[in-house]
Order: sequence, then structure tokens, then C-alpha cells
Amino acid sequence: MTARNLYHGTPTPWNDAPRTPTGRDGWSVVDGEVLYLTDALDEAQRYAGSTGVVYCVDAPHALPVAVVRQNQSLSKKRGRWVRGVYVTPPSLVRNWELLGANQ
Repeated sequence: MTARNLYHGTPTPWNDAPRTPTGRDGWSVVDGEVLYLTDALDEAQRYAGSTGVVYCVDAPHALPVAVVRQNQSLSKKRGRWVRGVYVTPPSLVRNWELLGANQ
């Protein structure tokens, strides 16, 4: 797999490693096991909010959220498949860089 740089915005910074709010690690989108990533920096900044942070993430195994939802027999979000949003378990993130706090 090739490296894929995506962005993750979060209101709560990671301490020393990528993590989900639940602390779980896996592919389930309903059990809080995945990190949500986007290819759009402005979307990550919007999600992080005014006091959050944005990370640039090397996630070569990230899959589009629509593919994962289909594999788990889940329905579309709000009647459509979401574009530009990817998911990966935290354990599959290779490198991450803090881009900074939102201003």
C-alpha cells in the first residue's frame, strides 16, 4: 500500500498516540473503534472546532467510510454515501504530525 496523507480534527489532542474517544481499536464504525479522516484540511479544522487541533496522518490502510459501512451491512448516512471521509483503526496509523491548534 502507498502512503496516504489525510487529516484528523479533534477537540481533544492525543497525548502520545492516535486514539479513539472510546479507546477501542478495530474496524467497527458503530462501536467507536475507528479514526475518521478526511482529505480536506478545512473539514478537519471545522470538526476540531475553535479550541481543537488537526493532525496530518499517514494512513496507508484507510478505507472510504462508505466501503466499511457497506461491508458491515450498514445503511447510507442521511440517504447518501459520504465522500472524502476515510476510516482506519488507530493501530494502523504509521505517522502523524500535529498541524496546530485552530485559530
